[in-house]
Amino acid sequence: MAQLLFGLKIIGIEVLCLILLILLLGLLLLFAPFKYRIDASYQDNKPDVKAKVRFLFPLVWVTFFLSDTLAEEGKHMGMKGGVYVLGIRVKNLFPTEAEKEKARAKKKRKQEKEERKKRKKKGKSTGSALQTTDFTAGSDLSGYGSVDDLFQDTGADLTEIEADEKAEEKGFFEKLSEFFHKLPDVVRKILEKAAALIRFICSIPEKTEEAAQTIREKFESCQKAYRRTMVLLERDYTKSAIEKIKKAAGKLLRALCPKKGEVVVGAGFDDIATTGQIAGYYGMLIGMFYPFIGKRIVMVPDFTKKRLEVTGYVQGNIRLCSFLRALWLYFFDKDIKRLKSAARKIKEDL
Repeated sequence: MAQLLFGLKIIGIEVLCLILLILLLGLLLLFAPFKYRIDASYQDNKPDVKAKVRFLFPLVWVTFFLSDTLAEEGKHMGMKGGVYVLGIRVKNLFPTEAEKEKARAKKKRKQEKEERKKRKKKGKSTGSALQTTDFTAGSDLSGYGSVDDLFQDTGADLTEIEADEKAEEKGFFEKLSEFFHKLPDVVRKILEKAAALIRFICSIPEKTEEAAQTIREKFESCQKAYRRTMVLLERDYTKSAIEKIKKAAGKLLRALCPKKGEVVVGAGFDDIATTGQIAGYYGMLIGMFYPFIGKRIVMVPDFTKKRLEVTGYVQGNIRLCSFLRALWLYFFDKDIKRLKSAARKIKEDL
């Protein structure tokens, strides 16, 4: 009995440790940030992009590169990227044709190896004894005669057949007689086509009335849905639900927006006046949106030559727990549930 209780105690401790481990992993997945950074530049008509997403670094990270240098090296569309776990690449996001061929060959070898194992296992289970069937030879085929008898000529020469066909050609009066015999069928088909056309013309008013009735019903349903929508917008629970959605969306956007970032634009045009005008527009926009973008977007005008260069980066982190409030409101908030139910009814009216 003591040994049984000790065994149950050990099992209980192991189950508790497993539950705690799952809970810890869940908390890490919810609250540990997914950090990302994107560096991009455009110089000499050549784009260059580098992106990286990390989670519990150096546990898991994803990389992405785009540049003309990679295209010259034969990479797929000038892109390269992969998924890494503890520094080991587990997934190549943009394999080249050579890498794809190598992977297919590896998969084929693996399948052939598995098939050989299956055949070997099947051969051992069935044994080496094979049943054979007896075939009799020398059967008497005399009843069929010779080969020449099996492939006898029909007795009709090609020239004779052509002569018979010419002899069987019908004359003019015979063809005319056949045409008059077929004339009733032709007239019947023409009359059937005319009757179908008359029926279609007679059905036009009825079809027009059906189309008008359908349009009237659709218009009435739209009017009904519009009235219901206006009444729904005046309800207290609708106003409360919209206010909650606005707050949740604002918090979610703040959580998803980059924490750091900067864009530097070097621009120059052939005309000095045009360059100065563009710089003036830039200053006006910066003044209007300064509370939102601050000094994150910088323009450097070049009055000496024509050029366009853009460099910048964004950096931030995303936590899955940021989505919890929005999901909770969507599935469990009473006001939002009532709003969704009313919206479904309006959709049914349409």
